[in-house]
Formats: sequence, structure tokens, C-alpha cells
Amino acid sequence: MIDTEKNKYLLEQEEKSQENHIPQEKFNFGILYLGLLFVVLGIVYFYTASNASAVKIMVSYAQLWPLLVVSFGLSIFSARSTKTIAIGVFVSSLAVALTVGSVLTPDQVLDNNQTQYAAGIQEGVTEADIIIENTAGRVNVQGGLQGNLIETFYDSNYKTLEPKASREGEKQTITLRQSDYWEGIGNYYKNLTTRLNTETPTQIKVTGNAMDVTMDLSDVPVSQFNLTTTGSDVMITLGDKVEEATFDLDVTASSATIIVPRELGVEVIPALTLTTRNFESLVANADGSIYRSNNYEDKERKAQIIVNGLVSRISIVQQQ
Repeated sequence: MIDTEKNKYLLEQEEKSQENHIPQEKFNFGILYLGLLFVVLGIVYFYTASNASAVKIMVSYAQLWPLLVVSFGLSIFSARSTKTIAIGVFVSSLAVALTVGSVLTPDQVLDNNQTQYAAGIQEGVTEADIIIENTAGRVNVQGGLQGNLIETFYDSNYKTLEPKASREGEKQTITLRQSDYWEGIGNYYKNLTTRLNTETPTQIKVTGNAMDVTMDLSDVPVSQFNLTTTGSDVMITLGDKVEEATFDLDVTASSATIIVPRELGVEVIPALTLTTRNFESLVANADGSIYRSNNYEDKERKAQIIVNGLVSRISIVQQQ
């Protein structure tokens, strides 16, 4: 009888011990912290993106590394009982609250900067040089402009545009540059819309990252074109005003599509690494180093496209 009571007592003590201790590996509060953080930020981002909220999420990439430090610190936090687990959950929740609070920006702090700029054609100018640099966000360039050389509208909630004009000989240069460069995630925007003259031979140079570029140059007499970008989506439409022009594209982790008119002879020189290509309407030479459109030699107007692509997708389509 005594042995039975003793065994029963020992069994009850063992059950209590199992209730108050983690039987296997310790609880990982670092994973809990990241999980709660992503859930809360996702809910907040969805709300701020779909409503006129008083706050916006603004996170620069430089702010992301402390999250790993916090997660690592919580991961080594020891919890072997129900009490310590409760403390760990509280500390993780507090860390999530502090993190979310640090990345929320009051909407009134974000400046809605709008810049309008126009430049006429100076007397004696026979060619133009348009430079769009240090940019990101949406970039829309098109022709259709007569009278002025360029007209630009820029809209952003935290950056400004710095236009600059200069002249050297018969060339007039317009530089459109953002105030500085910022990389991150959140409720920010930058939209640049530019119209170009349809009569003046124009050189275009674009540099920037994380861009959504749409260029309709079908009525712009482009004489030279340079694009350097990373992490962007690019769509360029050429026209029959191009004559002996060179288009130089240097793209990384991007998607670029160039639409070429039927009247234009095109020669493509690709230098692609881990990049998919779509040159279906073009004919390759024997070693595949050069692609040309049908009847290239017979075309009155020609363009050369040099593409340097790294981990990208390049499409060149000639209209039929």
C-alpha cells in the first residue's frame, strides 16, 4: 500500500515537472520575433497602402541589419520553464513593437515635392544631350514636343529634382538629377515624366536602379542612347527617325524589351551572362555573336544595339 502511494506521488511530481519545463529543445524567440514582425508589418503595410493613413512605412536597407542582431540575441535567450517562456514572449513582443515604431513615419513628415521644368531650344543649337541620372521609381519618356527642347514633371514624396542646363558649341545639354539616392522599402514614390522635341537630334543617357522605365521614342530622332541600370523593368520603343544610331544597354538583374519598327535595320551585339534572350525576329551569324534584321543591308536607316546583360531577360522585337 505504501509503495503504491509512493509511486503515485512520484508520478504526480513527474507530471508537474513536465508541465513546467520544455521537454526537448529550448524555445527559439528569435524565430518568434521575426515571425511576429513580418505579420505586424504586413498588416500595417496593407492598411497604409489601401487607406489614407496618417503614417507610412519607410525602411532603408541600412536599417535591416539590426533586425538580425535582435533576432540572434533572442535566439540565445534561455527558456526552460513556462515562466521563462512567458517572459521571452513578452520581450519578443516588446522588441516587435519598438521595431515597428521605428519604421513608421508620420505622413506629414513626407514632403510632396512637385517640380515642373521646361527648356526652349537656344539659337544655333543643332543637337541635344538629355541626361537622366541618379534616378529610381517610374520614368516615362516620350516625344510629341514641338517648340521647346524638353518638358519635365517630377513628383515625389521625399526627393526633389535638380534640373541643370548647359551648352557647348551647337549642343545643348539638359541634366535631370534627383537630390540624392535612397534605397529601401515602404510607401514612397518617385515619378518622372519627360517629353522631348521631335525635330532635334538627341542623345539620351539614363542611369539609375530599381526603375520602371517606359520610353516611347517612336517620333524622337535619337542619335545616341545609353542606359545603365540594376533591378529595373525597361520598355523602349524606337521609331523610323533613328539614323545610324547606337543604343548601348548595360543591365543587371533587369528585364529589358526593345521594340523596333519594320523600316529600321537593326544589328544586335549581345554580351550576356546568365541572361535569357528573345531575338526571334532577328537572324544570327555563324557564331551567334551578331544578330541582324532581315534585309539589313538594304535598309536606309540603321541602328546598332549593344547589350551587356547579367542575370537579366532581354527581348528585341521587330514589328512585322
